[in-house]
Amino acid sequence: MAIPRLVQGHIEYATPLAVIDAAPEGYVYIHFAWFHWWRRHWLAEWAGFVPRPEIDPDLVGDAWLAAMNQWRRRVQDQLEDHSCLDHAIDLEAWAACLAEGPGRGVCVDVTRYGWPVGDYVWCRYNPVLHDIEWPEEHTFIEVRTDTLEVVANQRSHRPIRDAVPGQRVIDITHTPWARFYGSVFGRFVWREAEGRWGFEPTTTRRRWSWRHPITSWCARGAPLVPPAVRAALAEAPIDLHLLTPGTVREKVPA
Repeated sequence: MAIPRLVQGHIEYATPLAVIDAAPEGYVYIHFAWFHWWRRHWLAEWAGFVPRPEIDPDLVGDAWLAAMNQWRRRVQDQLEDHSCLDHAIDLEAWAACLAEGPGRGVCVDVTRYGWPVGDYVWCRYNPVLHDIEWPEEHTFIEVRTDTLEVVANQRSHRPIRDAVPGQRVIDITHTPWARFYGSVFGRFVWREAEGRWGFEPTTTRRRWSWRHPITSWCARGAPLVPPAVRAALAEAPIDLHLLTPGTVREKVPA
């Protein structure tokens, strides 16, 4: 259901309109997310086609909201009767929530955001607004799988999926690499003499850009990665799980 689209230099995702518009006549697309009521963490998501709400068009204000809430509740209680397009669940968290008793899980209609299923896993529930709260942004690097060159540094409130063939997005949040976000440019290399993975920062210098003339004039010729950061990147520890399994180890001198 998810498709990539480039927005202001960031790869983001949205539920395609073709999916939403594919609802059978008399049905609408809806997306629910469940959270723990007072711990507020994510539990599950469900998206699919459900019967269109039949509400008196003359209702307004609180009366209309009440009718819509009743419709959503009926839909939630009868999800097994409706056509599911996609779903995601944390089975352990869901089971723990059920074991605590009724009323511990709360459902939020997140259809209006247009994100695909699975993109709300870092969100939290706000019991005052009965809505979701955005989490802190995660930081990512995007790496070519053939050369292990870092081609992008990205930030997002939700998971960023691989979108370009031959490139892999890696979450570096809470790793030693997070503090270098924005300057992680270069490539991962296998240091044969040391028997370990290392990082070879780029020596590229900033170039002129007609789209940003003033910034380019001030920064033109400056190293893309400052010397102090280059030295720190070269020594930063690398967890092997960050690299693509089966990657060819190009040997370089220590």
